[in-house]
Amino acid sequence: MNTYQAVLVTGIAAFTAGPALAHDEIAIGRTSANQLALHVHVPMPFILTESIFPDLPGWTHFEPAIISNPTDDPAEDLFTLAPDSNIRMILVGTDPEASLLSDDGSHWMTPGESYQIGSPFFHIHPIWNLSPGAGQGQFEIRLFLRDTSGRYSDSEVYTLTFARDCRADLTRDGFIDFADYLEFLNFYDIGDTTVDYNNDGMVDFADYLEFLNLYDSGC
Repeated sequence: MNTYQAVLVTGIAAFTAGPALAHDEIAIGRTSANQLALHVHVPMPFILTESIFPDLPGWTHFEPAIISNPTDDPAEDLFTLAPDSNIRMILVGTDPEASLLSDDGSHWMTPGESYQIGSPFFHIHPIWNLSPGAGQGQFEIRLFLRDTSGRYSDSEVYTLTFARDCRADLTRDGFIDFADYLEFLNFYDIGDTTVDYNNDGMVDFADYLEFLNLYDSGC
């Protein structure tokens, strides 16, 4: 069993049992000009949780998922794909800290390699990763889409941004800064358990102190 298979067998259950995250999805469709297109349904960066797998150090997650666009959306100029199309994702480049596991799980992809997505309808979960050395900030993976059936033209190059999970990053932008402090005060004032850092069911001064520890350390 390779790394990819091991992660699929044990990882989905592990992540499901862990902290709940929003379901992030990337929809693939075509434009009215029959060019492949990608649509991100949630704001970036995508937040990756700390990996629980020795073979995948750093921050790793199965989301964003990649789905075939389910319905035509003329307002977004995004339409469903023909069932005989065959989609591949071509890696253009990444920041040094960011990586994508190959579709067979054998290695981290390098620029020019492709990831097989397949024919619609599809719903797949690639394995995205930030290395242990990734600090604060947003890290890029750049890619485009190709239809090997020849029905649709290549997409433009898209940039996906990722950040590591950090409980003090309340604005979810990959940085620990004064905006997060102000966001903490907003949650604190209304007793929102988002900032119950010691998990005792209450939002109090102990949570403020814990937030300051995380804030000062940059997570």
